[in-house]
Order: sequence, then structure tokens, then C-alpha cells
Amino acid sequence: MNFVRLIIKNIYIFIIFQIFKIIKNFVVIRFGLIETRAIGHFSKPIEIYLAEKEILHNDNKKFIDIWFTNEKVSNIFLLKKWKILLLVFPNFLIKPLYYYCRKNSLNHHLIPYREWEDNPVWQVHDINKVLIKTKPKIIFTKKEILFCESELKKIGLNKDDIFFCFFARDNAYRYTSDKYDNIIKNFDINQFEYACNYMQKFKYKSVRIGNKVQDNINFKNSSLINYSQSKIVSPMLDLYLAYKCEFFCGGDTGLFLLASLFRKESLMVNAPLHSANDLDDGLCQMIIFKKIFSEKENRILSFSETLALTKENYDNLTDELIMNNNLKVLDNSKEEIKDLIEEFIQRKNNSWKKNSDEDEVSEMINNFFIKNNFKKLNDIKVGYKFAKKNIDLFK
Repeated sequence: MNFVRLIIKNIYIFIIFQIFKIIKNFVVIRFGLIETRAIGHFSKPIEIYLAEKEILHNDNKKFIDIWFTNEKVSNIFLLKKWKILLLVFPNFLIKPLYYYCRKNSLNHHLIPYREWEDNPVWQVHDINKVLIKTKPKIIFTKKEILFCESELKKIGLNKDDIFFCFFARDNAYRYTSDKYDNIIKNFDINQFEYACNYMQKFKYKSVRIGNKVQDNINFKNSSLINYSQSKIVSPMLDLYLAYKCEFFCGGDTGLFLLASLFRKESLMVNAPLHSANDLDDGLCQMIIFKKIFSEKENRILSFSETLALTKENYDNLTDELIMNNNLKVLDNSKEEIKDLIEEFIQRKNNSWKKNSDEDEVSEMINNFFIKNNFKKLNDIKVGYKFAKKNIDLFK
């Protein structure tokens, strides 16, 4: 049976490419994969593709781009919206053609899309800074807006409320036997306590987002909306909250990238160092980092030592590496997260009073990044209080 399928597949591919030869002077057909399996992989990267097509590719009338998806779809509403803007065909038709092109390096039949498997600077990186030059591609209909407002009202979020979204990944999302991924990506949602209390002073509501969570919020705040553990969680509302909020604040996970779909400002906490360059595209405003503590030496490792230990990528921080070196990953404190949001709000409101050593601190951080084979930070800022307190770690 498998042999028969293989024969049929090869005949199908042969016929399709014979047709391509006939029409090549008129139009070129290209194929691409929408990685619907993970929200981060099929949100911002597709938005960047559409923005790049709008600004950079003036000859797109010559091409027809056809997509297929993973079997798993992490947000069916987002896929519905992409299908309005993209040609998405059934997997059984496009998947064999796509992988045939990849296997045989037929790049002219592949959509110019920077695959994460092939390129460290993949499609999630807005290398041409097209997002800040274009408008969001996803539009909510009046009917969808009315539905979302009606649903959110059930949990205390009214249509005129001002709010920000916060989130922390926990083991409900992806639990593996090798816990390094959890250590780097996860942290306690209760670390936002001081930040939420601070935002309440400015009449902001704090909305916890994320549709797969297990950790409970243990602090009380009358302006807190725990959407993630409510009964109204849905793919549509996940996107609508990103569309309606003032800004995002959270860790290094795919959910963070939803803000860019609607050009919302964002702040990253508990970040690995390389995320500063990854997100330096004009939308992520500020960032603070996780730190590594050496129990053997009884001190926090400098960021240069951390990079050397992990070969410049926190993804290399395995269980074995942690145990062999007696290491402990330190999450940002409640105070550090609150300080970051406070600085952001003050800068946003033009009430931030510039410190006399701010330029010096920024220069030291940029020198650190350049010395360690990263790029200079242009649009993104490391939180001042965090940078000042931990300046020795950047030496």
C-alpha cells in the first residue's frame, strides 16, 4: 500500500512540475508552510511576510504563493483570518510539492520565508522593520467585536476599560522530562503582584492571558481579571485581548508575539540575553533578563560567563549542565518587574526624569552586546533600575 502511495505521489509531482514548465513565462507558483502548531510561529512571522510583501516585493503579480499548515492548529481563529489574506490549500495537495522543492533546492518555487530550521535570523525577526511601517493585517468585524465585548463583560472587563495584558508560561503549556525548557521559559505568575498593584493606581485593569495555565494567582487586586482561568477562554478572545489592550508584558514565549499583530508596545521580563536583539524592531520597548547563580562559587555569574557557559544560547542550558555546574536560574523579582513597568509608564507619559548616568549605563550595555557577538541595541531599552543594579554583570 505504501509503495502504491509513493508511485501516485511521484506521478502527481511529475505532472504538476510539467505544468509549471509550461506556465513559467507567465507565472511562478511558490509553496510555503504555515507553522500552525505554535502560536508564536504562525502569528508574527506571517504578519512580517505580509508586510514585507506589501513594502519590498513589487513584482508579486508574477508569483502565486500557496500555503499549507501543520496538522495541529494552535489558534483556529487566527488561521481563519490568515485564510482571508493567504491562499491556503489542503495539506495532501501542497505538502509533497513543498518538501520536494526543499529536498531538491528548487528555491524559486519556495515562498521567500525565512524558515527557523534553515536560518538563525528566521521569519520572526523583523529584519527590514516593516511592521512599524505598515498597518495590522487582521481586522475584526463589527459582529466579532460585539461578541467579544459581550463575553469579556461576563468577567468584569468592560469595553471602555483601559487594560494591559500580562502572562507567564508554566508547566501546563509544555512539560518535558528535560526541564531546561521549563526553567528558561517558565516563571511564577505571582511575580506580577507589585506591577498589577502599581497599574491599579492609574486606573488600569490587569488581564492575565494564556489559554493553557495551571498556576493560580495568589494575590488580590480589585482591578485584576484572570481571563486565563475563566470559562470564556477562546481563540477569538485570545486575539481580541491583544487587539484591545494598551500593552503586553510577559516572558519569552510565543504568546508574547501576539502584540506585534496589532502593533502594540510590549515589555519582556525573565528574558534570555539573545531576546534583546531578536526583539529590537521598534515594538518591544523594554526588557530585563534572567540571571544564573553558581552555588559552587556562591555568586551570580556575569552575563559574559553565562554566555560562555551556554555557548551564547540559553537553549543549551540543559539539566546536565545545570547539575554538573551547580547552577540555579534566578527569575526577575516582583520589584524588578514593577520597576520595569513603572519606567515604561513614565516614559510613555513623558514624566520620566532622565538619570545623570543613563547614557553611560546604556553605553556599557551596548559595549557588552557588541563584545559578545551581538548587535548594538537601537530601539529596545534594558530597564534602567535593573541595569544600574546589575551593571557589574554586563562587564
